[in-house]
Amino acid sequence: MRHWFTADTHFGHANIIRHCRRPFSSVAEMDDELLRRINERVAAEDWLYHLGDFSFRGGDPAAYRDRIRFRNIVLILGNHDPQTMNGTVRLEFAALFGEVHSLLRVKVPIAGTPQLIILCRYAMKV
Repeated sequence: MRHWFTADTHFGHANIIRHCRRPFSSVAEMDDELLRRINERVAAEDWLYHLGDFSFRGGDPAAYRDRIRFRNIVLILGNHDPQTMNGTVRLEFAALFGEVHSLLRVKVPIAGTPQLIILCRYAMKV
């Protein structure tokens, strides 16, 4: 079992291509390539930690989630992830993931040694 980390996939977000100078000619091309790369690397027993902005208003989060072949995805909420006015995750969106958090402490093996890491969408002063 391996642990993978990603963020800001922005599935369905056409303007992110221009804003972030992503090398794609269309949102469909971007979505297809990101999903292909995720599925190519992350095995069924692995864990993927997604640090926010999974999709955007232009896309259907459930359709993108259905195209990811493995089950173990932990989402750290980002500002573009569907939330209510009080900042809690929308239940239909949360149901797409194994876990959803604003902040998470997790131990993962790094070079064979368990390391505590803190996952958060926003910078923290240490």
